[in-house]
Formats: sequence, structure tokens, C-alpha cells
Amino acid sequence: MSIISSTITSAIVKKALDFLLKPLTEEFIKQMKYKSEEKKKIDLLYKNINRYALNKYKDFSKTKTFLHRNEPVDFDKVYFNISLQKIEALITKKTKSDISVVNVNSFFYENNGCVSLISFAGSGKTMLTKKIFLDSIRQHENIKKIPILLELRNINSSIQEHLESILDVNDDISKKLLKFLFEQGLFIFLFDGYDEISLEKKKNLTYDIEKFVNSYDKNYFLITSRPQAGIENFSKFTNYRLKDLNDKQINEFVTKQLYDKKLAEKIISVIEESKTKKVINEYLKNPLLLSMFILEFENYPEIPTKKSIFYRNVYDTLCTKHDSHTKTGAYQHERKSGLSNENIETILELFSFLSFFEQRYSFDENYLKDKLKTVRNSLNIHFDIDNLIYDLTISISILIHDGEYKFPHRSIQEYFTISYIKKIQKEDNKEKIYQKIPLYSDSNFYNLCEEQDKSSFYKYYVIPKLESIKKNKTEIINNIFQNFYIEINKDRKPKQSSRTVSFEEQIFNIFVNNNLISSTILKLKYDKIPKTYCIEISNSDNLRINFSIYINDPKFYKIICEIGLDEFFIEYTKQIEDKINQLQEIIKFEEQKEESIMNLLKFS
Repeated sequence: MSIISSTITSAIVKKALDFLLKPLTEEFIKQMKYKSEEKKKIDLLYKNINRYALNKYKDFSKTKTFLHRNEPVDFDKVYFNISLQKIEALITKKTKSDISVVNVNSFFYENNGCVSLISFAGSGKTMLTKKIFLDSIRQHENIKKIPILLELRNINSSIQEHLESILDVNDDISKKLLKFLFEQGLFIFLFDGYDEISLEKKKNLTYDIEKFVNSYDKNYFLITSRPQAGIENFSKFTNYRLKDLNDKQINEFVTKQLYDKKLAEKIISVIEESKTKKVINEYLKNPLLLSMFILEFENYPEIPTKKSIFYRNVYDTLCTKHDSHTKTGAYQHERKSGLSNENIETILELFSFLSFFEQRYSFDENYLKDKLKTVRNSLNIHFDIDNLIYDLTISISILIHDGEYKFPHRSIQEYFTISYIKKIQKEDNKEKIYQKIPLYSDSNFYNLCEEQDKSSFYKYYVIPKLESIKKNKTEIINNIFQNFYIEINKDRKPKQSSRTVSFEEQIFNIFVNNNLISSTILKLKYDKIPKTYCIEISNSDNLRINFSIYINDPKFYKIICEIGLDEFFIEYTKQIEDKINQLQEIIKFEEQKEESIMNLLKFS
């Protein structure tokens, strides 16, 4: 960033904080009757918040994307505005539910200050989060909130303690002021990556998020996640998803991302010719996969029919050319490691496999070097680690170094992971690996498993998981209603609910039926539940039924079975059995196909 740009950016952030923060700190000093020494600590907190906001603003206003991995570009030049849709409207098929986040304040105000953004890999969650951060500073007189981004996977304490840490709050006076600012609703908290929280931290951190949101409800809150991670049922949050790109937006996206307009016209022409193909609907409407197609177009001008082919083509493209879309010419950096494309691919597969199963999606330098040393020893491929890191980040740009090292997108790590798994020869080893897949992996990873290692994935992962959730009625009901409460109005109709989605339910939703459980909960006959199990809510006509409290009460258990769960249980079990039978037939077909090919060659 140039000196002039840096000066302008500093002025923008300072103006916002002077407008938002100064009046509240002055009010706090007045209330507490602090003296000059105490005021110095308050001034220090002001400077810390300013430094945090300025650093993040600089990071986001110049950003790296999948197509611009090596040099940051102006955010506004590459940001593409994608429509949002309420997930509730998607389920109920309501029309005219699409919105575009133009006015951040209106967006949050109309959703009671709490929004969850739930979308698949590569849909644009990160870019929209950055946009909200930048606009909160730029439109500070309208929004009146200071943005703070929290990467949930990095939190190892309470939310409040983590915030004190990133803002360098160490003394009692600063802590009191920060709490006062929370209470006044000064902030917009951007909780990023709920799906990336490790399993051992998830329960406690989920509880702490809800506690923090309830304690400081004058602030605005955004949580981002891939689907099926469990935030769908956070009681205060309105769930949105990023919509797929439509045909017009696909063309506009291509044009905006490329400086070479002739190349953009070529790509658009190929896309237009391919609109009759089904693949266009699934793949090119996703911004990440569309970006991949743009990157690999000159080498692979046909639209792939499988998602895994996108990733394969991207790697081949990165290995054979460099920066052809972001700079004039096609200068290729020298390889320092001296390794072939095949060797680097083998290294990436094992590195991804190890880091994925350790649930590490970004890597500090020590972790990266330690794991590459392990990979080198395991594969017996000779290379200098520093030289290889140079090649991975500069020569082929398959890793981005932006504070920490990471893949341009987490799904690339998933691709290399399953590429490693599919090559494992011993069946008992492959079975062990599939049994160790991290909980709450999402459908993008599962889709890559199906494409690259279908039979083993079904045999060692999906079928055993489905068998394990086809338990007796009591266990199924406990899985569904753990940590569940619902509020009903005076007519006993559901108003809002909060529920943690169990791993068992996630598996059912992804592989069997995504709608059965949620629709059943809405259809239950709550008017049949006696008032003894209902709690009156103060200042409201609503009643709350806390299932998790009474689920082990035999009388309550009998009641909820009678209000619609008996029929559900029968359907739930039948659908699982049907799916298992279907998958077993697919495995059998794949094995017979392999056998028939061997017979054609007359192998015994």
C-alpha cells in the first residue's frame, strides 16, 4: 500500500472511530469520574481498537482471491455482489425473498441484529464478510457499529477473554470500558467459520457464543458456516444462504474478474454454448468453481463433468503457467526445489491428508515446516523445505502466505486429502481411515469422496454410519432433541426454537433426507403437551417447552411419541434401510463391472 493510500485509509478509520467511540468513552469517564492517570488507560484502549480496525481495514481493502493469489488487488474491483435468500423461504418456497446487502444497517436491523450465513464451499461467504467489515467503517454514520472479525477456530478461551486479548486489554479499567462498550451495542461481531471449530471445543464455544449474544444483544452479530454444522437452529439468528449465480451473473462475474477482456469474451462464449448441459447448473453457478474454470480455461477450455476434475485441472494449470491472468505475459517462476509436478502433487496429498485429519486449515510456519519434514521422511523424496515452501507459495501458488499459510480455498485441501485416500491399497487401512474422518465434515468433502473413491467410501463410511444411527426409538429421539427447546404461542403454534444438530442427524440429512427431521419438528402437535411441561416467558404470551430437561422423564417421553413421533420413527427407519440397500447395490455393481473388465482380458 502506497504512503498516500495508507494515509487516506488511516484517515477513514480515524474518522469512523472518532465518530463512534469518542462520545461513549467520554460518557464512561464522566460516569466513573476518572482522573488523568486512569484516562491514560482509556486512551490506550482507544488506540488499540483503532489499530485493530486499521490493520483489518488495510488487509481487506487490498485482498487476495483465488484468481489473484500473488498480489493483493483492490477489493472493490473484484468483489461481486451475490443475492441472499432466507433459508426458511427456500423451504417454504416463498417468492420474492431474495435480498442484496447494500445497506448493512438495514440488513441487520430487519433481522433483529442476528444473521447466520450458511452456504457451501466457494459460495462467497468470506468475500461478503469482508464487504460488511469495510462498509461498517465506510458507512459508519449510518451503521454506527465498529466491526470485529473473530475466526472461531482460533478461540481457545471465552469470547470475552478472546476479545480482550486481540484488543490488548490488560487492566481493570480497560476491561470495564470494553464491557461498557459491549453493553452500549457499539460493535458488529463477525463470527467466521463455525464449521471449522474442532469437536472438542464445539459444545463449550457454542454455549459461550449464545451467552455472549444474549448478554450484549444491542450489538449486531453475523455467523458464517458451511451447512449441517449446527448453527441452523440458533434461536436468535435468521438463516440466510448465498444464492447460486444466474446466467447473467456468470457472464458479469467473468468480465469483472479478468483484465484481459478478449479472454473474458472467449470464456463467456464457451459458457453460452454449454448452457444446454446439466453441468452448467451445478458447477459454474458457484463462484469458486467458476474462478477455477477461468484460471484453467486456456489449458482446459471444456467444462468438466465432475467437481474433482476442476481441482485436478487447477493443479495442472498452476504447475504449467503463472500469473497469466493477473499480469501481462506469462512469466514462469523458477522452481527452487527441483521437484517434478508429480512429486509435488504426492507431497501435497500427504500433507493435506495429515493436516485435514488434524483439523488444521491454516498453518503457521512451524507447523508447515514440521509437517513437510514428516512428509519428506515418509515418502523418501529429497527436497529442501524452504525451497519447497517457495515453490508452493511463489512458483505455483498452491499455498497463500497471508499471515499464515493456507490453500487458496479449503476445498483444495479436501481434494488432495481424498486423492491420497483413494490410493491406499490395503483395505483394512482404508477402513480405519474412513472411520477417522473428522465429524461434521460437509457435503463438498463427501461429494469428492463419492467421485474419487465411491465403493470404499460407501462401504467403510456411509453404510456403517447409517447402520449406527438406525438405533432404537429412545436413542433416535435423544439425538434429535438433545439441547432443544421451542417457544409456542397461546394457540400452541411454534414461534421459534433452538436446537443443536447432532452428528447422527447431520449424516441422515446429507445421505438420506435433508427435510424429514426439521419438517417433523414443525408438524408436532404441541397442543397435546400438558402445561406442566411448559414455562411461561416473562413479558410475553408465549410458552417455552424445554425438551432436553424432560426427555428422560418416562411420562414426557410417552407424550412426545404420541404427538407425531411414532409415525416419524417408522419413516425414519424405512428411509435409512432403503438408502443402505441402494448403496449396497451400487457397490455390487461397481465390483461386477470390475470383474467383467477382468473377464474381457481373460484374467483368472
